[in-house]
Amino acid sequence: MSFTLTTNRSKYICDIFDTCSIILKMGDIIVKEDGLYVSGMDSMHVSLISLEINKSDFTGYVFEPDMETKSISIGVNFEEFVKLLKASSGHDDLILQYDGTPKLDIIFSNDGLRRKYSLKLIDIEVDELHIPSTDYFLELSISSQIFNSMINSVAITGADEMRFSIKNNRLITSSTGDLSD
Repeated sequence: MSFTLTTNRSKYICDIFDTCSIILKMGDIIVKEDGLYVSGMDSMHVSLISLEINKSDFTGYVFEPDMETKSISIGVNFEEFVKLLKASSGHDDLILQYDGTPKLDIIFSNDGLRRKYSLKLIDIEVDELHIPSTDYFLELSISSQIFNSMINSVAITGADEMRFSIKNNRLITSSTGDLSD
């Protein structure tokens, strides 16, 4: 069982996982025929994250599961994973490569320079979370940079919830912590 995922948008992938690492310190990356998935809750079981990156978002996608499973699950320390992803210049091609060994290779390639890092994988005994389908009256699409900035703003206040409101065609977020708003 193995996979090789390639993208020329290393900054995009780094921003996505940087945002995930705010909520999840450790967790499983699950690779399936149709894409990459991460789901989990923070240590206090307050925040839930569900990430899906479609196969089509990668420039190269080679997925070879073993005969018994239809997915490959690898346990990672997201903080360490993001630290390695941030080694990219942002303009590098990124290759995530797994070959069944207890490590994930992270390869950056640009202008004749190739850098390879290996992230040691960890065993995590958590089942994949299945988030029920919900239908909301509002769907919001924002860039990962803006979302990351919003989450960091909430973290600064120490709040455990974020409120969204729309007024005069503007999205307004607010949070209230114990000592600051």
